[in-house]
Parts: sequence; structure tokens; C-alpha cells
Amino acid sequence: MLSATYPGAHCELNYTNPLELLVATILSAQCNDKQVNLVTAGLFKKYRSAADYAHADLQQFSEEIRRIGLFRNKAKNILSVGKKLCDQHHGEVPKTMEDLPPWMA
Repeated sequence: MLSATYPGAHCELNYTNPLELLVATILSAQCNDKQVNLVTAGLFKKYRSAADYAHADLQQFSEEIRRIGLFRNKAKNILSVGKKLCDQHHGEVPKTMEDLPPWMA
């Protein structure tokens, strides 16, 4: 586990479950964690499951994350991940690295 390799490591992203961490991580590429936390505060109240992302309107979702750099590509990627999680993993983020599909690794 990472905690054994990096004891005391801390993640600056705010999240309460693996899906939220996945979304926040996608949003954090080339963006500071503070800005991501501001955007995800409202986002995570609205989008609570992979299905919520899978069925989201791309235009509307893009507007909701507009304050994040590269928001158009990130919006496409997050909605795509939601669909793939629903189609291939019953809407759940895989629990181990071994369970990750190639498109997530």
C-alpha cells in the first residue's frame, strides 16, 4: 500500500469516496488543488454516482467546471469514465490496481 511507502502523506483534494477522488484527480491535472476543491464542492452534491456522470449533459457539465483549466477535455473524459464505470464495473471504481482496466491504468 502507498501508506506503507509514504507514511504521513496527505492528499489536498477534498473527497469522500473513490469516485470523488477519481473525478477530483482528473480535474487536478494542470490545475491547483485549491481551485479543484472550490469546483468539486458543488459538483459532488449534484453528481453522486457514476451514472450521474454517465447521463450528464456535456454542455452543462462543461459549464459547471469552466473555472478549471482544460475544462472541455476534462468534461468529456469524466463523462466517459462515468459511462465506462457503469458499463464495465457496475458503476464502481475498481478497488485494487490489479482490477483496473487498461483504459484507467
